[in-house]
Amino acid sequence: MRDQLSDNETEIYEHIPWSRLTPTNETLARGRWVYFAAALLIAAAIAAVVARMVWQPEVAVAAPSTSSLRPMIEVPESVPLPALYSEADLMAASPPLDIGRKVASVAERYVRRWVGSSDDSWSYVEWMVVESVEDLGDGIFSVTVLMQLLAGGEAGTVRLPVEGLVVSVLVDGDAVAVVDLPTPVGVGALSVGRPVVGNAEIPAVVAQAALDTVAPWGTATVVGGGPVADRWRVEVEVESSEGLLRTVAVWMSPDGSPLAPVP
Repeated sequence: MRDQLSDNETEIYEHIPWSRLTPTNETLARGRWVYFAAALLIAAAIAAVVARMVWQPEVAVAAPSTSSLRPMIEVPESVPLPALYSEADLMAASPPLDIGRKVASVAERYVRRWVGSSDDSWSYVEWMVVESVEDLGDGIFSVTVLMQLLAGGEAGTVRLPVEGLVVSVLVDGDAVAVVDLPTPVGVGALSVGRPVVGNAEIPAVVAQAALDTVAPWGTATVVGGGPVADRWRVEVEVESSEGLLRTVAVWMSPDGSPLAPVP
């Protein structure tokens, strides 16, 4: 530490502004105004919140309609089991069978049993159809049945002509019974026509397409045909593997595509 300064050194004293470091009356007054303004702002905000809470209008809430509320369902302690129905109850609940169908069914069953046989020959119902059912009154119904039989004997198996029978059936309440033996009736001839075709040679593409159509049936041969309007009708004879011959009609477009039959 030096006690004396050299000739070349000069001692400089710094001036400290003590007056600025000490708060004055003006500074204190300005701070009080700032605090007062902040307090006013906070008080205004609190007053606005309180006023909104006090003066807020009540919002009406619609109460649910009692008609839309579902009633409370009381669950029983034990669930009842469904009642058991007897066969008679079930039969009574089912719709009754149409009387015409019932009479026709009885007549058909009777005729199938009525067809007889002998020691030297036999017969078999190939097909049967009920043609008509007529109500004669007093519970009596007349049922006309058509059938065709196959018969066999020493000459082999033959197909007999179509037969017509009339069977009398009585309906008495729930009982239905045949009341007499069948009566034979005449059967009209079955009419089978053919459309008129034009005179023209069948194109090869049409003829071959017709043969291809019936090929699954057997060996086929074109036996006739011609144009009908804008299509071709081709008659083809088909021989099955068992040797049976049948003639069919095949309808074709000019380009050889199969078409639906047109009468």
